[in-house]
Amino acid sequence: MSGLGDPKNQREPQGLPEDIEQLFNRLFSEHPHPPRPAPATPCSEESRFCPEVDLWESDGHVTLKADLPGVDPRDVEILISGDYLTLRGLRKPDRKRKSAPYLRAERPSGIFERTVELPSPVNDGHVKITCRRGTLTVVLEKRKGEE
Repeated sequence: MSGLGDPKNQREPQGLPEDIEQLFNRLFSEHPHPPRPAPATPCSEESRFCPEVDLWESDGHVTLKADLPGVDPRDVEILISGDYLTLRGLRKPDRKRKSAPYLRAERPSGIFERTVELPSPVNDGHVKITCRRGTLTVVLEKRKGEE
C-alpha cells in the first residue's frame, strides 16, 4: 500500500487543455476592454483622507458623488475650472474623546483635495449640491449644444 507522500502516485500538474486555452484567448481578443474612465487625481501623499468618487453623465447633466463620512459640508469647497472639478476640504479629527489613549486609530483626518476631469463642458452657473448621510452629490448642467 502506498502513502500519500509516495512520488509514484503524484501526478504532474497539467496546463489547461488546448481547446479551453483557445476559448480564453478568443474571448479576450474578441471583446475589447471596457472604456477607461476620465483621469482623476489621487489625493496627495500628505493627505491621510481621500474621498472616493463616482462620476457619470446623462442627458443634460454630469453628476459626481463623493463619500465624505464625518466631514461637515461647510468644510468642503467645490471648484470648477475648465474641464476639471476639484473637491477641497477638511475632515476634522474626533476631539470628543479625552479619557484614555487610543488602542487603535484608523479613521484618517486632515486636509484633502481631489480633482476629476469632467466628461463634457458644463455651465458652472447651474450647479445643484446636496449632502446627505455623508455623501456629497454635485449635479452640473452641461453647456447647451455640448450634449
